[in-house]
Amino acid sequence: MAFGWLVVLASLAYGTPVVENGPADGSRRVVAVAAARLSGWYAEADTGDVAVLDVTGRTVQRITAQEIQGLVPWRAPTDTQVAIGGLAFSDSGRLLFVAVHSEAAVPTDSQRGDAVLCRDTFTGRTRLFARLASAARGKGRLSQPAVHFRGRLYMGAGAAGVHAYRAKAGDEAGFDLGTCALPNGAEVRGLAVDAQSALLYAAGGNVLYRARIGSGVLARWDRVGALTEAGAMTYADPYGKGDQAGLWVAAGARLYNVPAAQCRGEAAFAPAPPWQTDTGLSGVAATACGRLMVANGKSVLWLRDDADPRLSYEAWRTNEFDQCVAFARGLVSPDGEQPGWVIDADVQAGSRRYHPATPDAAFWAISLLTVQDALRSNTANAVLVGQVLARYGGLAADGVAPRRSADGMYTHWIDTATGDHKPGWDSEYATMSTMQLCKGAILTRGYYAGNAGVEAAAGRILGGVRNWDDYFAPSGALRLCASARGGAVIFPTARPFNEGMLFAELAAAYGHGQANFDRWLDRSLWPVVEDVPGFPVTSNLLGEHLPAFVSIYPDLLIHRFRDDSAWHTHMRNLQVAGAAWCDDHAPRWYTVFSAGTTRRSWARSGYNADSLSGHPGDISTFPALLGLCSSGGNALSVAAYHAYRLGARERFAGGAEMLYRRSNEDPSYLPDSAGLPDVAMGGLGLAELARPGVLDRILAAPL
Repeated sequence: MAFGWLVVLASLAYGTPVVENGPADGSRRVVAVAAARLSGWYAEADTGDVAVLDVTGRTVQRITAQEIQGLVPWRAPTDTQVAIGGLAFSDSGRLLFVAVHSEAAVPTDSQRGDAVLCRDTFTGRTRLFARLASAARGKGRLSQPAVHFRGRLYMGAGAAGVHAYRAKAGDEAGFDLGTCALPNGAEVRGLAVDAQSALLYAAGGNVLYRARIGSGVLARWDRVGALTEAGAMTYADPYGKGDQAGLWVAAGARLYNVPAAQCRGEAAFAPAPPWQTDTGLSGVAATACGRLMVANGKSVLWLRDDADPRLSYEAWRTNEFDQCVAFARGLVSPDGEQPGWVIDADVQAGSRRYHPATPDAAFWAISLLTVQDALRSNTANAVLVGQVLARYGGLAADGVAPRRSADGMYTHWIDTATGDHKPGWDSEYATMSTMQLCKGAILTRGYYAGNAGVEAAAGRILGGVRNWDDYFAPSGALRLCASARGGAVIFPTARPFNEGMLFAELAAAYGHGQANFDRWLDRSLWPVVEDVPGFPVTSNLLGEHLPAFVSIYPDLLIHRFRDDSAWHTHMRNLQVAGAAWCDDHAPRWYTVFSAGTTRRSWARSGYNADSLSGHPGDISTFPALLGLCSSGGNALSVAAYHAYRLGARERFAGGAEMLYRRSNEDPSYLPDSAGLPDVAMGGLGLAELARPGVLDRILAAPL
């Protein structure tokens, strides 16, 4: 095998290791690697600087030797003994900790000589996080392994043991929590965390140890087993063809696997026969994309199991998008309804649908179908889009059309047999439903220009709405319901900031509401919440978070929002807030809080608008995570891929199998239904990753 790998496999539960990448830079002496547990951030370090990588292995950021020198000025610039001893990402990948050690430099300020730096990958800022007592000097490279877990940074401190710092999302500098020595004063050579069991593993003195992570300083080390030369290690969950989790331990030129049951003391210690190389190993890190990063002192190798049956990351991205489209397509007249009706939600496979049709569902269906057509021409999509527009535009051959108010506002819950309000469901004429369908008319009329049927139906949908400006209160808040005879119902209203910004955009284009739209877009006018100091997130109530979809909708659909630097900052800060929650709470999957179906014991209605201010069940909404990819890049898509690898997909009655919602409190929970508006944003986020600019061209084109 290439790169000097010799495969030594007996009754191993994995297939053959495949080297996916060769040396990124043969001139680098790679001494440490790290990868985020939940997302697509990766790093490698040589003795002087750090490269931050994306899932393709491309360097996206670099912490240079000059930058490091500026943060630890007590070192002599000419000191050739300076070395990076270890790297550790927080779970989300937002924070990268870098241990810096010098053999020769003596601090000029009489303080501690070694240091920990912290890089914020969202902003590119690196800061001094802590100063450490100088570790023991000696021949060869000093190992300073580090791991971050649940708001704490654990670091190897040589023979002193494992040192802990508080490293919560809002901590500018580390707070010293103390040190816990290994038995017999063994020097710490490697650290790893089993997040699901809250266990910290350490290698020292040719022995592996574990300790329970609790609220206090580590209290007791238990012996796992003897492993000669044990050093750098990582905990993978999962890796390979099954659901196997466990430690991967570098020992000289060998890489051992210790299954989870052995790590936890539930089975006799008997590591699998190793993968062996012809060079020593300086680092190993499990990745969220199901690979192992292995540093052999010269380069970084990316290993995967050739028996792994899961889709590759690239294949999954394409498939997940197609599953989102299939979910939408499966809700267009799924149960014998007349052509063109779009049902609001699908149910678990084997269950019976019960949701009515809605204008919202029609909008998201035609958006996904149109964008898929743009990515991969599909004439069948155009036919289906035409049927949906004809139905909602009142041009279907059977004459059944949705009920509209005198101002053209659509009823939300529609009886497909009559077009009237669905009995037993709320009977409002909804401004937010109307704004979405009108946006759909605009985007399809633009994309399918020259299609007479599409143009006629889109014209009926959009041209049927009048008196746009009347639906705003004097305060600028959007009135949510219309009267059947025309005019707005005074209450309820939704004040900015909310997804009603789309209505404000339409009112500016088709009414006289430009000043009102400008005001909605002025981020400085609206309340904020600031969980992480320096990263305020816009809301409509001071100190309260909104569900993620409220921000994702305009980021997918509104040209001026997408082009506004202040809203760019808001979207970044929203992602920082979510990443910070993940880093402090160590969830099973990367968690973004947004609205969706919920267990009734968590929310009585069976539906909840989760946010960072209220999230019963700690449910991660994966379509919102993917929706953020429109502005957040592929690190977040790897986070969703990681959830797929953990088996988080759900199968629906229409045949789609995709990510929707999973609970960190009860990972076995499966929602009984999924609303199309809650699903579609994920597919559109993936589309933007696949072809940057597709949303600006189709969904968010200027009106």
